Amino acid sequence: MNQQLPYSGFIKAVENFFPPNLRFKDLKKRVVVPSFHLYSPKLNRWNPVLFHNYPGSPYLNEKVSDVILRSSAAPATQRAYQNYVDGFLVATNPSTASIAFAVGKAKSQYYPSERAKPLFG
Repeated sequence: MNQQLPYSGFIKAVENFFPPNLRFKDLKKRVVVPSFHLYSPKLNRWNPVLFHNYPGSPYLNEKVSDVILRSSAAPATQRAYQNYVDGFLVATNPSTASIAFAVGKAKSQYYPSERAKPLFG
């Protein structure tokens, strides 16, 4: 028996689970969430998006519930959420994309305080 929530039920569950005004800037841990924007009027094209809350991120004011729903809209079974679909179109393994993003940020000259520290010595 399929116990999966209908997509509208999933949307309500996510919106009810997270406080309505919780923003990326409010999260205590760094996160990276892949998604795919079906059309960006600003760029006049489709584009992959890695939502993140690293310092200087353009996504710091995004609602956490909206980003989760944008990244979980599987195109084969659900409609796009706010014109975004599941991040698997960008990264089939979100943890690998997140690690690569975090390592890149840690090595960046723009984040000297977050440089990777050696494990030993």
